Amino acid sequence: MGQAIMSKGRCWLLALLAIGSQITWVPFAPTQLSKSRRKGLLSALGHLTVGASAEPAFDWGQATLVLVLCSALALPARALAPTAEYPDGNPVASDLRLPALPQEEQQRRRTTPREQLKVEQWYKQGKRAFETNCSGCHPISRFVNERNQDQLMTKEYFEKRGGIDESRIQYNIRYGAGNMPGYAADCGDLNDNFAATCSTVVPLSEEKLRDVQDYLLNRVNTDNWQTPP
Repeated sequence: MGQAIMSKGRCWLLALLAIGSQITWVPFAPTQLSKSRRKGLLSALGHLTVGASAEPAFDWGQATLVLVLCSALALPARALAPTAEYPDGNPVASDLRLPALPQEEQQRRRTTPREQLKVEQWYKQGKRAFETNCSGCHPISRFVNERNQDQLMTKEYFEKRGGIDESRIQYNIRYGAGNMPGYAADCGDLNDNFAATCSTVVPLSEEKLRDVQDYLLNRVNTDNWQTPP
């Protein structure tokens, strides 16, 4: 879903590795990790010997595993924590923010069977934006793009990544993650590598950004991408 985006208030992980010696330290901020991600990390690290030992504590395979975990945890985990720059924890520029939808309307969009929503403008717009910008990597159904079915964003897909986190989904759509570009007009505000992460796409309007997120969550919640598009 390029360069990993690191921001204030996000958990960090640094493993100091040296072949033929032991792991000296592995500091990280566990309170910033979800329980499932923390459990998986500690489980992986539990196989490595920390501290003095007569034998090497790990091999290249183990070292690679830790580095992969580092890369995964560098991705945006959730919306930013409140800071002086973002006092409400929302990184979206104030002049770009749309008025929030009523909770009932947001819930309706994300849980109503899509057959009942297909004629609504927001749904058509979100579907079109997803097909245009996302479906090259994330299939729009289990019936298409067989090569990338492991990127089909089902409930199982999200469970492997710590569960459905709406803040994380919004953040990744807006500002990118890994090889995925960001689609918001303010993408460059949170990315040092603007050329690689933001400028390769035409920004979506704030309305389309909201619609594509609601469309994605509707598909996950209603048919889990198991019916034809």
